[in-house]
Amino acid sequence: MPDSDPLPAPLDDEQRQRETIADDVRLLNSLGYGQELSRQMSGFSNFAVSFSIICIVAGGMTSFPQGLSSVGGAAIGIGWPVSCLLALCVALAMAQIASAFPTAGGLYHWAAILGGRGWGWLTAWFNLAGLVTVLAAINVGTYLFAARSVESAWGVSAAQLGPGGELALQIAGVTAITVAQAIFNHIGIRVTAALTDFSGYWIMFIALALTGAMLIAAPSLDPARLLTFTNYSGAAGGDIWPATQSIGWLFLLGFLLPAYTITGFDASAHTSEETVGASHHVPRGNVRSVFESRDKNTSPGMFQSDKPVYASADFLEVETGNGIATYRQKAKLWQEDQVIRASVLVLDRNAKRLVAETQVVSLFYLEQESAEKKKERKPATVQAE
Repeated sequence: MPDSDPLPAPLDDEQRQRETIADDVRLLNSLGYGQELSRQMSGFSNFAVSFSIICIVAGGMTSFPQGLSSVGGAAIGIGWPVSCLLALCVALAMAQIASAFPTAGGLYHWAAILGGRGWGWLTAWFNLAGLVTVLAAINVGTYLFAARSVESAWGVSAAQLGPGGELALQIAGVTAITVAQAIFNHIGIRVTAALTDFSGYWIMFIALALTGAMLIAAPSLDPARLLTFTNYSGAAGGDIWPATQSIGWLFLLGFLLPAYTITGFDASAHTSEETVGASHHVPRGNVRSVFESRDKNTSPGMFQSDKPVYASADFLEVETGNGIATYRQKAKLWQEDQVIRASVLVLDRNAKRLVAETQVVSLFYLEQESAEKKKERKPATVQAE
């Protein structure tokens, strides 16, 4: 058995991350891009960026009157799910494109590739206008919330400065918030990732806590109101919307509540170049996929069923209906320190079968008892042409 080309030692988590980053860089290069940004964001950090921008707590509260003051409970019980479903369709389309083009810039770069430079230019300007206006709205809302909190707690009001002084203080406050955001972004992605991670967990905790508190403290519950259309335009709804008798028009206006709240999910695409393993589902390039079996008897025999099995190759063909995945060229399958390499690897989920073809090399460990009656794990290597 030749040993001139031994298998490398099993990879630890840090080595695997470096290998994944190298794969990401190769994919960027194949798209004509060089890696310029630092990949410091995990999968959760990438999710937390969009989740923090959406921020159902802040966006939902500040925009709640736009929904409730249109057609009442139906704007929440019907309008919110419908609008979220439409947003989900857009997010799924973005996710599909992002898997093929995981580049910084996201939307306008995709538009330029798929539709031409004109569409890229138009998308970039629309995206920039949206970012500027949304950032301004968020920062003004943050300042007003802080100002009212100070007034409520200590009785100090900016109105005491007069109209001119109050406006100047607001401009200074919003500017300070914006500069602080710019400083954090300038420091680097590591700090930004840490902040977004904290924000993601914090938002989830606060949202669950507030929901639970309101359900507990509510004197009564009337779910039927979530399906009831009531005209709250004009004075009946606090003059949020001009008075009208068109329930349909008001219902559409109520969409502004979820439309404003469920926005910003494209941020995950904008940070693709800073995310480790941004293209896990790309069918071309160095494809990496993780299979984690929930059935104890669905893993290939040499692998443990309760731990993930990793696979990589230059090309991947998937027959979804048959449950067959074929990895070609530099194919590798591993789980911890168990490794199989071959030119072609075929995983058949339904038949619970693994087939390796051409230049097959496998490394696995056998448990044996030593002379001292102690169990030892010894490597065994098998090669086949």
